[in-house]
Amino acid sequence: MSPIVTVEEAKRLAARAAVDQFIESDTIVGIGSGSTIVYVVEYLRELLDAGTLRNLRLVPTSFQSRQLILDAQLNLLDLDHPGLFAKATGPKVIDVTIDGADEIALPCLSLIKGGGGCHTQELMVASISKRLVIVADQSKVTEALNTVYLKGIPVEVVPAARLLVERHIHAALEAKLPELQVALRQCGHGKAGPVVTDNGCFILDLLPGQQIPGALLPEIQSTLTAIPGVTSCGLFLGMASAALVCSSDGIVTCHTRPTED
Repeated sequence: MSPIVTVEEAKRLAARAAVDQFIESDTIVGIGSGSTIVYVVEYLRELLDAGTLRNLRLVPTSFQSRQLILDAQLNLLDLDHPGLFAKATGPKVIDVTIDGADEIALPCLSLIKGGGGCHTQELMVASISKRLVIVADQSKVTEALNTVYLKGIPVEVVPAARLLVERHIHAALEAKLPELQVALRQCGHGKAGPVVTDNGCFILDLLPGQQIPGALLPEIQSTLTAIPGVTSCGLFLGMASAALVCSSDGIVTCHTRPTED
């Protein structure tokens, strides 16, 4: 029997496999946020030091990932740097972004992201990436969203819009999600009051109260993002091209999104 690996080791194996499979020299790479991304940055530093990779420019998706890049003394390219778009011939200027997820629904690779409060910038970087590759351990994988990650769909909102957004959500979605709840995310550690994102916004967590059928996800996403005061929601649909998932026995499997007929 294969040895059982810890969750942290599974994250590390998935991260290294994604770098080996998808990162090439002389490219622009988006760096996601979260605990698994620490291993991505560590491995990139290792490969650059060894000369296996060269000339990478890294685009962060949060304060956390920006600090990881700087601490590793890697080549930082901020999202608002003019050089990112200087030689672009289209909207997809980042060769590949590697990111984590709070929940991954197979086989379509629908994602819930934003448990760390970084999903707006993650969405921005993903939107200009030729490939979005997700890395995770097996605990994040399911067939229907809101099965293993039960903290809800994050919705980032302008602080002054918190109450009106909550009312819009209930009015638009309660008929299809009768157990729906909406909660303002609280800090809980070292600061009283709500979580404040890197963008100075609040997060409302939409708690569906049930597994979410795949057919309902696009409607939820479009409803949430159309509400005035919402900057983004944590549903990433049709964006990930691959997910590298490490099982408890240390085997990394690459899941790719089915092509549309």
